[in-house]
Amino acid sequence: MTDSLSVDVQQLVNYGRARYEDAAACEGLRLYLRDVASVPPGAWGTLPWSDDWQKGWDAARTERAGEAKTIRDKMENMGSGLLQVAANYSKTDIELALDFSRFGYDVQPFATAAGGPRTPHYRPGGTVPSQYADRDGGPGHTLREYGTDVQHPSSDPRWERLHHETVPMVVYHPDGYIEVDVGESSFSLGKVPNIEYLNAEQDAQGHPDGLSRFIVEHLDTLLHLESAIDAFGSGHKKPLSDILVHAWRCSPSVIDNRAELLLSVGRAYDKIGKDMAGDTNRLTLWWQSPASDAFQEDARLARDYVGSLDAAGSVAHETTWLADEGKRAAKFLRDLRAAYADLGHKHINDLINALEKYRKDVESVFASCSSPEKALLAAIDAFVAVLVDREKRANDDARDIIAIDRIVYRDQPDMGTRKHGQIPFPSRSVSAGSWRDSSGWVPNPKHP
Repeated sequence: MTDSLSVDVQQLVNYGRARYEDAAACEGLRLYLRDVASVPPGAWGTLPWSDDWQKGWDAARTERAGEAKTIRDKMENMGSGLLQVAANYSKTDIELALDFSRFGYDVQPFATAAGGPRTPHYRPGGTVPSQYADRDGGPGHTLREYGTDVQHPSSDPRWERLHHETVPMVVYHPDGYIEVDVGESSFSLGKVPNIEYLNAEQDAQGHPDGLSRFIVEHLDTLLHLESAIDAFGSGHKKPLSDILVHAWRCSPSVIDNRAELLLSVGRAYDKIGKDMAGDTNRLTLWWQSPASDAFQEDARLARDYVGSLDAAGSVAHETTWLADEGKRAAKFLRDLRAAYADLGHKHINDLINALEKYRKDVESVFASCSSPEKALLAAIDAFVAVLVDREKRANDDARDIIAIDRIVYRDQPDMGTRKHGQIPFPSRSVSAGSWRDSSGWVPNPKHP
């Protein structure tokens, strides 16, 4: 009930409602960071640096979620506190409907689901309840855990990909090997591993990417090479199971899509910061008193903490940094997959010819003297050498970038380093909540 409020008290109410909406939105952002920004572990692949990248991403995401919680609590403190001040000052009950439409297409469903439809009921002389509980299932009695009520239209390709994402996988069948007809000699490779490569990574057009096509098209040849090494190549690396399969398992498209959706969190913070700056400036036109001055400092600290997309060291900037790092990681993996595919296509004919030559040589009456397996192993080793060289260069780049406390080089992702830890809320020069006494609020005689 706010019908009897004076125009100056209405400014307190408008500001308090906006900050309360910000608080609910930040709880939605925390849940968004927890779920939408959570890259499936398998998407990082099983490359030498994959574990470090996954741990770095999850650590940085946890830091960002902690920041969302900090903003949530600060905004709730200001919003609820100011609404109680307005109720006390005006001696009027206050309860308001909430509107989350300003938070953007991606975030709005989470804010709406996390926030109740109305603020709590503020009564003159009442106390401000704590609206949030520190439990991962969601906040307290006025907010609720989100569930099936978070809906995004399937026409949006980003959310459609999220709801139907798959990660490449390799299935090793329990029967182990399958028989193939490759010759009648005792040296023939008559068995290959019984393996399936599923959920091929797709390119931007929705088709299997280069590495996926190369492995699927030449799987028989690659598996025959595996069998050759099993048969007489102890100590030799296998091009498929020792190198290519680790890149096959990664999904840059999944990482890129999750990072793209994470950008919306940074934009939401940017919106909160800009709205709060305008609202705070407006409020100063209507109130000028010691309590108002103390509140201004609290509001300034909170606004600067939220920041903007281009304000280095702010929460908005750090969240956008993490999203950008995810997209750079996706590009890094996409480039590596393309390089492996290119190397594979350049060498596959040599490998096919080597297998064919081996088959003919072992059927020769001079097979026992010519050691045909040496020529085949030499061809395999030559292919492995170029793959290992490319992997080593990629590993060097990834290690320099992801490792804790290292300098960031080149254009590669820098996730989880200590310099991107959770930002602490700045200290204030006035006591917290000193503005909550409604008797300290005096309208500005020069108000509009």
